[in-house]
Order: sequence, then C-alpha cells, then structure tokens
Amino acid sequence: MNPTASATKLIRNPSSRPMAQNYVAKPMPATVRRSRLHTWSVILTGCAIGTVCVAMLASATVFVRYNFHVVRPGQLYRCAQLPDHAWPEVLDHYGIRSVINLRGKHPERHWYQAEIRAAKQLNVVHVDLSLNRNNLLDPAALEQLLAWHASLPRPVLVHCESGADRTSMATVLWLLLEEDATLTEARQQIGWRYFQLPWRNGTRQLRRLLRDYETWLTQNRATHQPQLFQRWLTEQYQVLYESGQLNPSALPIIPRVQD
Repeated sequence: MNPTASATKLIRNPSSRPMAQNYVAKPMPATVRRSRLHTWSVILTGCAIGTVCVAMLASATVFVRYNFHVVRPGQLYRCAQLPDHAWPEVLDHYGIRSVINLRGKHPERHWYQAEIRAAKQLNVVHVDLSLNRNNLLDPAALEQLLAWHASLPRPVLVHCESGADRTSMATVLWLLLEEDATLTEARQQIGWRYFQLPWRNGTRQLRRLLRDYETWLTQNRATHQPQLFQRWLTEQYQVLYESGQLNPSALPIIPRVQD
C-alpha cells in the first residue's frame, strides 16, 4: 500500500487513527498544580502588601508633611498649617468638632479662608488665638485657652504654622488640665518629633514652665492634679510670664514667620 495514501486517509478520517478511541486525558501532575497555586499565592500576597504600603505611605504623608499627631484619640490632635485642599478630608476623617488656630485671624489670607470654609462646610467650631512663638502665652490668652478647654466640643485640633512651638505650648497646657493626664505625657509633646528645636526660645520657655511647676509641686509636697495646676497658674504664672520673656536672637537659624 502506498504510504502517502495511507497518511492522507488518516487525516481525512481521524476516527480511523490507531488508539484514538482509547485515549484518556491524564490528570495534571501534582507538582504543576502546586506550582500554579504558589504563583497565585505570590501574586495575591504581593497585591495585599502593595495595598498596605500605599495606605502607609498616604498616612506617613499626613504625619510627616503636615506634622500631624494624635495626642489623645477622639479627644485632641495637633498639626501644622494644612494645605487648603486637605482641610475637609482631615476634619472629616478624624471627626474633628473644634479647631483652635494659634496664628490669629487673617481673613485676607487664602489659607485662613480655606480653613474657615472647611469648618463651616462640616459644622466645625473654629476659634482663633494669636500667640508668640518665642514666649509663653500672655495671661489673657491663657485665660481664653482655659475657657476653651472647658467649653469646646471634642475632638479638638490645635495648629499653628509649623505645628512646633506654639502648638506644643497650647497642647501641654491643655493636657495638664485633663483629669487623667500626667506630667510625663505633657513632656512628650515637646521635642524633635514635632520639629521643635531645643535652642528655640519657645521650647526653652515651655521647658521652664514645666520645671517651675514641678518645683512648686515639690515645695508643696504634692503630685500633679488639674486643680493644683490651675492654682499654680493663678498664683505663679503671672510672675513666670513677666520674668521669662526672652528676646529672639538677631540672626535666627530658621527665619521666623510669626503669623
């Protein structure tokens, strides 16, 4: 028989191929199955890690770029001046109900307009206090802060321009008025993590405030309590404020922008 003719017949009539009718598909080898499962596991794990990294990067951007910190969850937060577009998101995300602006009123500035606009949009109480970053709060400003501590709805967000000296000052005073706060917790609101430079006058003044208060507690054989701190403010703060004013250096290392 002609081999060519035979091959042509098999192509035209597949059913006549030898063993075609007895062919059974073999199962995929276990090693191949395990290899594919491993591949998908690696892909899914990579996607999960990527998602977590993106979320962490976004969070780090808020904390580092805006000097944002949680002082007490659901109670008190602190930060630098937020960019205009970030206000609605931050206020909504943390459920902020009150904002204390330590830069004073500046209705002509775009940053102030954006801040006020976001506060009104989300029904957030917004108050202003003009502080000097090189010195303690003057007695009138201190009295105002004490009143806000007792009256403002919480959570509260406190901020100045850089979130350093003035914000640390207000945060420390606020914490010492809390029933369950400690001096250690208050001290933790000062330092490098808030971009607060130790040689700056504001930092030195704040540390001096805590030292003087602790000395007074020791002399009276007492431990910190909000009531005692308010008594110290009444009896000693005026003297400390008047004797503790330090003039900024003629050539500051970092240019000073007061508002």
